[in-house]
Amino acid sequence: MHTLIARRELYHRANRRRHFPILAIWSIILHMDKRSSVRHWAVLVTGIAAAVVGWVALVRLLGEWPVTQQRDWRPGFFVALWIAVGGSSLPLIWFLHRRFGAVVVGDDWQAAKVIVRRAIWATTWVTACAWFQMHSIFNWALALLLLVVLVLFEMLLLTRQES
Repeated sequence: MHTLIARRELYHRANRRRHFPILAIWSIILHMDKRSSVRHWAVLVTGIAAAVVGWVALVRLLGEWPVTQQRDWRPGFFVALWIAVGGSSLPLIWFLHRRFGAVVVGDDWQAAKVIVRRAIWATTWVTACAWFQMHSIFNWALALLLLVVLVLFEMLLLTRQES
Protein backbone atom coordinates (compact mmCIF):
# COMPACT_ATOMS: atom_id res chain seq x y z
CA MET A 1 0.00 0.00 0.00
CA HIS A 2 2.87 2.33 0.83
CA THR A 3 4.45 1.94 -2.64
CA LEU A 4 1.12 2.67 -4.33
CA ILE A 5 0.82 5.95 -2.44
CA ALA A 6 4.40 6.85 -3.33
CA ARG A 7 3.76 6.08 -7.01
CA ARG A 8 0.63 8.21 -7.06
CA GLU A 9 2.38 11.11 -5.38
CA LEU A 10 5.28 10.96 -7.85
CA TYR A 11 2.79 10.78 -10.73
CA HIS A 12 0.89 13.85 -9.50
CA ARG A 13 4.13 15.72 -8.80
CA ALA A 14 5.24 15.04 -12.39
CA ASN A 15 1.94 16.37 -13.72
CA ARG A 16 2.37 19.58 -11.73
CA ARG A 17 5.89 20.10 -13.06
CA ARG A 18 5.43 19.79 -16.76
CA HIS A 19 8.83 21.34 -17.43
CA PHE A 20 10.54 18.16 -16.16
CA PRO A 21 9.95 15.59 -18.93
CA ILE A 22 12.33 13.03 -17.40
CA LEU A 23 10.30 13.00 -14.19
CA ALA A 24 7.10 12.59 -16.22
CA ILE A 25 8.54 9.60 -18.12
CA TRP A 26 9.78 8.08 -14.88
CA SER A 27 6.36 8.54 -13.28
CA ILE A 28 4.73 6.75 -16.22
CA ILE A 29 7.14 3.85 -15.77
CA LEU A 30 6.45 3.73 -12.03
CA HIS A 31 2.72 4.04 -12.64
CA MET A 32 2.71 0.70 -14.44
CA ASP A 33 1.60 -2.19 -12.33
CA LYS A 34 2.14 -5.92 -12.50
CA ARG A 35 -0.55 -6.33 -15.16
CA SER A 36 1.84 -4.87 -17.73
CA SER A 37 3.34 -7.65 -19.75
CA VAL A 38 6.81 -8.07 -21.12
CA ARG A 39 5.60 -7.16 -24.62
CA HIS A 40 4.29 -3.83 -23.41
CA TRP A 41 7.58 -3.11 -21.68
CA ALA A 42 9.39 -3.99 -24.89
CA VAL A 43 7.18 -1.58 -26.86
CA LEU A 44 7.85 1.19 -24.35
CA VAL A 45 11.62 0.69 -24.20
CA THR A 46 11.88 0.33 -27.99
CA GLY A 47 9.92 3.54 -28.46
CA ILE A 48 12.13 5.52 -26.10
CA ALA A 49 15.31 4.16 -27.72
CA ALA A 50 14.02 4.91 -31.23
CA ALA A 51 13.01 8.42 -30.17
CA VAL A 52 16.48 9.16 -28.84
CA VAL A 53 18.19 7.79 -31.95
CA GLY A 54 15.78 9.57 -34.31
CA TRP A 55 15.96 12.97 -32.63
CA VAL A 56 19.78 12.81 -32.43
CA ALA A 57 19.93 11.95 -36.14
CA LEU A 58 17.47 14.72 -36.96
CA VAL A 59 19.44 17.33 -35.01
CA ARG A 60 22.65 16.10 -36.66
CA LEU A 61 21.11 16.43 -40.13
CA LEU A 62 19.63 19.85 -39.44
CA GLY A 63 22.93 21.05 -38.00
CA GLU A 64 24.53 20.65 -41.42
CA TRP A 65 21.51 21.99 -43.24
CA PRO A 66 22.44 24.27 -46.08
CA VAL A 67 21.88 21.53 -48.59
CA THR A 68 23.80 21.73 -51.83
CA GLN A 69 23.26 19.64 -54.89
CA GLN A 70 26.14 17.42 -53.90
CA ARG A 71 24.58 16.71 -50.50
CA ASP A 72 20.88 16.19 -50.83
CA TRP A 73 19.89 14.81 -47.43
CA ARG A 74 16.13 14.96 -47.80
CA PRO A 75 15.69 11.15 -47.77
CA GLY A 76 17.82 11.01 -44.62
CA PHE A 77 15.73 13.78 -43.10
CA PHE A 78 12.50 11.86 -43.69
CA VAL A 79 13.97 8.62 -42.36
CA ALA A 80 15.20 10.41 -39.22
CA LEU A 81 11.84 12.16 -38.85
CA TRP A 82 10.03 8.82 -39.24
CA ILE A 83 12.16 7.18 -36.53
CA ALA A 84 11.97 10.18 -34.20
CA VAL A 85 8.20 10.65 -34.42
CA GLY A 86 7.54 6.92 -34.32
CA GLY A 87 9.70 6.47 -31.26
CA SER A 88 8.18 9.50 -29.56
CA SER A 89 4.62 8.44 -30.28
CA LEU A 90 5.02 4.84 -29.08
CA PRO A 91 5.18 5.65 -25.33
CA LEU A 92 2.39 8.21 -25.67
CA ILE A 93 0.12 5.83 -27.53
CA TRP A 94 1.04 3.03 -25.13
CA PHE A 95 -0.04 5.23 -22.22
CA LEU A 96 -3.28 6.28 -23.95
CA HIS A 97 -4.04 2.68 -24.88
CA ARG A 98 -3.37 1.59 -21.31
CA ARG A 99 -5.55 4.35 -19.90
CA PHE A 100 -8.46 4.42 -22.36
CA GLY A 101 -8.13 1.31 -24.52
CA ALA A 102 -10.39 -1.70 -24.51
CA VAL A 103 -9.17 -4.68 -22.54
CA VAL A 104 -8.00 -7.49 -24.78
CA VAL A 105 -8.56 -10.77 -22.99
CA GLY A 106 -6.13 -13.60 -23.56
CA ASP A 107 -4.01 -12.43 -26.47
CA ASP A 108 -1.41 -9.90 -25.45
CA TRP A 109 0.15 -9.79 -28.91
CA GLN A 110 -3.00 -8.20 -30.31
CA ALA A 111 -2.73 -5.25 -27.91
CA ALA A 112 0.95 -4.78 -28.71
CA LYS A 113 0.24 -4.87 -32.44
CA VAL A 114 -2.53 -2.28 -32.07
CA ILE A 115 -0.19 0.05 -30.16
CA VAL A 116 2.55 -0.23 -32.79
CA ARG A 117 0.07 0.16 -35.64
CA ARG A 118 -1.38 3.35 -34.15
CA ALA A 119 2.12 4.74 -33.69
CA ILE A 120 2.81 4.00 -37.35
CA TRP A 121 -0.37 5.88 -38.35
CA ALA A 122 0.71 8.91 -36.30
CA THR A 123 4.18 8.75 -37.81
CA THR A 124 2.76 8.47 -41.33
CA TRP A 125 0.58 11.52 -40.79
CA VAL A 126 3.40 13.70 -39.42
CA THR A 127 5.87 12.61 -42.10
CA ALA A 128 3.32 13.16 -44.89
CA CYS A 129 2.56 16.64 -43.54
CA ALA A 130 6.29 17.42 -43.53
CA TRP A 131 6.56 16.11 -47.10
CA PHE A 132 3.65 18.28 -48.21
CA GLN A 133 5.17 21.31 -46.48
CA MET A 134 8.50 20.73 -48.19
CA HIS A 135 6.76 20.79 -51.57
CA SER A 136 4.65 23.83 -50.61
CA ILE A 137 1.33 22.06 -50.98
CA PHE A 138 0.54 21.70 -47.27
CA ASN A 139 -2.72 23.16 -46.02
CA TRP A 140 -5.03 22.28 -43.16
CA ALA A 141 -7.65 20.75 -45.41
CA LEU A 142 -5.13 18.29 -46.81
CA ALA A 143 -3.85 17.44 -43.32
CA LEU A 144 -7.39 16.92 -42.07
CA LEU A 145 -8.29 14.78 -45.08
CA LEU A 146 -5.23 12.59 -44.55
CA LEU A 147 -6.07 12.29 -40.85
CA VAL A 148 -9.66 11.25 -41.61
CA VAL A 149 -8.44 8.65 -44.12
CA LEU A 150 -5.99 7.17 -41.61
CA VAL A 151 -8.60 7.08 -38.83
CA LEU A 152 -11.12 5.39 -41.14
CA PHE A 153 -8.50 2.87 -42.19
CA GLU A 154 -7.74 2.10 -38.52
CA MET A 155 -11.46 1.68 -37.83
CA LEU A 156 -11.69 -0.71 -40.78
CA LEU A 157 -8.79 -2.77 -39.41
CA LEU A 158 -10.33 -2.84 -35.92
CA THR A 159 -13.68 -3.94 -37.33
CA ARG A 160 -11.99 -6.69 -39.32
CA GLN A 161 -10.00 -7.75 -36.27
CA GLU A 162 -13.11 -8.08 -34.09
CA SER A 163 -14.96 -10.29 -36.55
